[in-house]
Amino acid sequence: MRVTLVTEGTYPLTDGGVSTWCDLLIRGLPHVTFDIVALSGVGTEPSRWDAPSNAGVLLQHGVWGRPPSWRRRRRAASFVNPLQRELHYFWRSVLNPFPDAQSAGLRASLRRLIAMDDETDIAACLANADSSRALAQAWNEFAQDQKLPKMSVADAVAVASIVDRTLALLSLRPPESDLVHATANGPCGLIGLAVKWRHDTPLILTEHGIYLREQYIALRRSALNWVQRRAVATFTRAVSRIVLQEADAIFPVSDFNGGWAVQLGAAPTRVHTIRNGVDGSAYRLIRTEPEEPTIVFVGRIDPLKDLDTLIRAHALVVKALPRTQLRIFGPVPAGNENYAAGLRALVGELRTDRLVTFEGACDGREALTAGSLIALTSVSEGLPFTLIEAMMCGRATVSTDVGGVRECIDAEQRVGRVVPPKQPQAFADACIPLLSFASRRHRMGDLAAMWARERFDIEEFTTAYALAYENVAPLRSRPYIAEESA
Repeated sequence: MRVTLVTEGTYPLTDGGVSTWCDLLIRGLPHVTFDIVALSGVGTEPSRWDAPSNAGVLLQHGVWGRPPSWRRRRRAASFVNPLQRELHYFWRSVLNPFPDAQSAGLRASLRRLIAMDDETDIAACLANADSSRALAQAWNEFAQDQKLPKMSVADAVAVASIVDRTLALLSLRPPESDLVHATANGPCGLIGLAVKWRHDTPLILTEHGIYLREQYIALRRSALNWVQRRAVATFTRAVSRIVLQEADAIFPVSDFNGGWAVQLGAAPTRVHTIRNGVDGSAYRLIRTEPEEPTIVFVGRIDPLKDLDTLIRAHALVVKALPRTQLRIFGPVPAGNENYAAGLRALVGELRTDRLVTFEGACDGREALTAGSLIALTSVSEGLPFTLIEAMMCGRATVSTDVGGVRECIDAEQRVGRVVPPKQPQAFADACIPLLSFASRRHRMGDLAAMWARERFDIEEFTTAYALAYENVAPLRSRPYIAEESA
């Protein structure tokens, strides 16, 4: 069997939870050949993972790389006017306030764009066409009825520069395969749709976080104004709904994610949770602890991890336990440099710089060994590997109640504590008793190790996906019904 695995900003170009998941999936299904479509920033990022023997073609594409060459753009010039008309229809569909009409119009428009790409090159056409004009015209046609402000030329240019790069992905041509597996919605899902509609290849989707929700969070932090954010968010939601409606099967990593999928239009019979699995034999129990009470974070330095809350919570813990250290392990992804600088500045403002260290990327076990307590303060998660791995090693944990985090622990919170997100005081209050009493955290760690080894078994994970692939691959326009695999 041959599978096209589509990733964005993860495997095989970065470390982290989704990349770990991809590696476990590929190595766990040695009978499957995986071709990888890896979306990245500029398209030249080096691979961080050794390719296993069943890895096939790697097609790396920089979403924000160089635009098409002048020669390609010249060949596509004759399609500019038809594309301009289609983009007007496309934006009218995206901005339609009625969900069913929006989906029907967008589905038809995307199919026509794909058909147009089969004759020319949509990426080159978009580089030649003034798509901002189509957007502004469509927006202003709806503006009065929806009580929206008018869209300026500058607004339209800003939005089109973002959306056009996503639509240009319709030009990608992965090798033909038995099925395409998108590891996220949005751009990954759009590539999957193009493959499905071109070749009648079944499409499955796994969402680790909620792509749409995470994009909303990112837009709130962006420099875009309200009109620009509204247009990009509406486009993102519309595309996400189409992918969920068209996917033959959806395998969320948590029931929480599955609920979002259904809410956004996925048929419940196509949604079946497959939780992450971890090889327990690779995670021996850690019995040692640092001399001073120490909180450890392991993960990328990213706004979604809300390290602001962790740093503020640590400052509150220090008031009760003055020697408590905070060690932050993880890389700073490209584009997050200002966020990382802001965190360091916050540590200075709180006057905890002598107790807080930024350790950079390191081996996960080394990071887990460095702490008395493992902390996760994210505002969005799927089913976090950091938490599962910490539990496997017998570490006590405190996490925010987002995504599938609560599904990682027992209802009584004996194997881990969860608190509401973005509440430093609540997080500190959960940490202080565990840091104060070794017996409490050791008892929690022992229970967590037993719980995690039973609940997140790698064999169950790989068997579930092997069965899913076998059920989905033969399909041709017939949706996979999750109950059939029972």
